[in-house]
Amino acid sequence: MWMLMTALRIELIWPTGSEDTLWARNLPVPRRMRPTHRERTSERLEKIALQWKSQIVIVAGIFVAYHAMLPHIPNLVNPLHPEPDPSVLEAKMIYKGLIMKESIVDPLLVSGSLFQIILNNSSGFFAGSYKIAAIFKMVAVMLDILQFVPFIVGLPETRGGMDASLVIYAGVIAIQGWQAVTLPRVLPHDDNDDQE
Repeated sequence: MWMLMTALRIELIWPTGSEDTLWARNLPVPRRMRPTHRERTSERLEKIALQWKSQIVIVAGIFVAYHAMLPHIPNLVNPLHPEPDPSVLEAKMIYKGLIMKESIVDPLLVSGSLFQIILNNSSGFFAGSYKIAAIFKMVAVMLDILQFVPFIVGLPETRGGMDASLVIYAGVIAIQGWQAVTLPRVLPHDDNDDQE
């Protein structure tokens, strides 16, 4: 709820005076905040960098790519243990959660990250998350991928497979980590942002 209010720039205004009715005294009133100068600049840059038609094509293309790989996303490196039986997963309601994640959550995550990468590249600043968080994500994905290198970890008895969605996610995280290291951060908020 609060994330949606932040994304839509809605704030709750609590009454300050003594209004006549019980309704007006106790309940907040939602109000849409005006965008700051920095937000307006970011919106203009986004419209220049990527048209809305292109955004729709990218999101649709990513959804189609992920749906083409379902119900079993292909493994690029096979697991060292047998795949779990889908009937057992369905009985535990895990299978539906995996399909939901792979068909809806992953494409939205990848497309949102791609749009942020494009915006960062256009603006010349790193934004969208903290630099240290992007670097930690990149290190975590690198460590996750290193489990597939026998020279580093030896010959494990068991491990999961490396599927195409992990490779796509690792590529996106690597680009964000590279941007976090090479691009300067956005300057902190100052009072001039709110002025027209």
